[in-house]
Amino acid sequence: MTKQTQTEQTWMFGVPVADLEARRNEALNQDAALFGRAGVDARLAMSILSDAQEAMDRGMTDCARRAMNQAKFILGKIMDEHRVPREF
Repeated sequence: MTKQTQTEQTWMFGVPVADLEARRNEALNQDAALFGRAGVDARLAMSILSDAQEAMDRGMTDCARRAMNQAKFILGKIMDEHRVPREF
């Protein structure tokens, strides 16, 4: 990911990337022994996508967009850790 300002990150994700990393690390610390790193990340991404669905149902499109960007960020972490190319 290219270097972004905190303002750009907040517009894209709803929170700074540091907050996303903290949320991810908290989930990893709690559940990595049970599900592995990729499993925890996948569960977190699915939870965030559920939040996006709820936001869409309520007509909160900007909130849904930000939640989807958060999920893509987490999925990108899985791809990076498994050396999966992001371009097709």
